[in-house]
Amino acid sequence: MEHFSKGFLGRVVIGSALGFDDEDSVFELLYLTINNITKKWQRSIQDWRAATSNFAVLFFERFSL
Repeated sequence: MEHFSKGFLGRVVIGSALGFDDEDSVFELLYLTINNITKKWQRSIQDWRAATSNFAVLFFERFSL
């Protein structure tokens, strides 16, 4: 699936998530997909510091800086 875009893969994951019974399984599949996509990144992420700050606010119980 290397030639597919990140957006397409995200839609495939979300579309296939309709068959899952619980929300945790959907999040696990989404996490694994994102993890697989990010292995192929070559450049650094722009504004990552701002993104991590937002994630820390939204997901404070699961996020550590």
